[in-house]
Amino acid sequence: MSVPSPRLRVRVDRDAVARDDGRRPWQRELTVDGEATLVDLVELLGLPLAFTDDRGVWALMRGHDTEDGVHILAVVEQVAAPGRPPRWAVHMVSHVPPAQLADDGVVDLHFRSLPGPPREVVAAAHRGDSYSRPAPDGEPADNPAVRTALATYAADQTPENALDVLRQAFGGQLVLDATGSTFGDEARGGVTRLVINFIRAPDGSKALPAFTAHDELVKFREEDEEGPRSLVQPADRVLAFFVRDPEARWLYIDPAGPPLGIRRDQVEFALQAGHNAAVKNALTRPDLTMQDLFDALRAPGGILFVGDRGQGDDIQPLVVDTGGSEKLLAFTSAVEAAAWDRTMRFHRLSVGGALELVLELGAQGLLLNPGGPSANVSALQVRRFLGTWREATA
Repeated sequence: MSVPSPRLRVRVDRDAVARDDGRRPWQRELTVDGEATLVDLVELLGLPLAFTDDRGVWALMRGHDTEDGVHILAVVEQVAAPGRPPRWAVHMVSHVPPAQLADDGVVDLHFRSLPGPPREVVAAAHRGDSYSRPAPDGEPADNPAVRTALATYAADQTPENALDVLRQAFGGQLVLDATGSTFGDEARGGVTRLVINFIRAPDGSKALPAFTAHDELVKFREEDEEGPRSLVQPADRVLAFFVRDPEARWLYIDPAGPPLGIRRDQVEFALQAGHNAAVKNALTRPDLTMQDLFDALRAPGGILFVGDRGQGDDIQPLVVDTGGSEKLLAFTSAVEAAAWDRTMRFHRLSVGGALELVLELGAQGLLLNPGGPSANVSALQVRRFLGTWREATA
């Protein structure tokens, strides 16, 4: 009489955009033969979420526990399949039998999103590391979006163009004037004395100068023979630093150029309404992929602002025709929405709520930050971001 082979219960989760109702339809549970190999299991699980640009890399982890180091079992790569159902390639890292991964007959697995060159992601996994993109080496901080907006304002000094500068100042990096600071190497403790320099506005009040690049600071301090020192910070943190000083009344970006002063109350309003720095920064990437955007959209606590053309209590989310395709407009900040249309009402939603609204309206996609840099997300991709396991792989 043959003895039936033991069965294993496999629970699978993945990185995802949180839904407002708390449901997690991408979670999956299945039962497999206890003698199945890990290769069999990974092939059965397939691609956790398909991206419409046919590019995606995922690491299959044992649960969420990384206290004993990164335990990547396999790397699953989405491969190009134009006009065909999504395809994938599996790169095995471990060959431990699934039965050895089980705890009381249950195997918990998690797919982690790891955008990057598949070969490098796999190589890092074999070393026991989780791949992350290297920081730009030797590339100076630069914020061309803000500088371009400043140039536009210089040519035509309208309130609309001034607002455009502020909306762009929520993305990328800005440079602060740290001349007078003393910087040591890490072995000596890093910064030993930090000085952030302020200036006086034309009305005599305190103002913070910020710069789109170190070269702009050099222009501002051209008479400084010893040369200035700079401190690079995420742009939205510079805005927050500015309003934390109760005496600071104006923000000047690249003050050696056009004399645009941004008032404190404008920055306070923009910050109080909230913003999504992760998505704003992702949109500035010249090599932006759908997986990069997905990772930005799933950042905890993420919000988006949706335009509204309704009157009174009547809410009419703003859907526009973009070349024969109707898209819901969404913005990464209130100032981003106001810069697009100062007469438009807007509503703050969670990222999941904004994505769900696309489907509720029957729109053909989502257009993020139409003023640019922007990104189009098709309704199919929205369904995959939010959808059930079957929808995410179909």
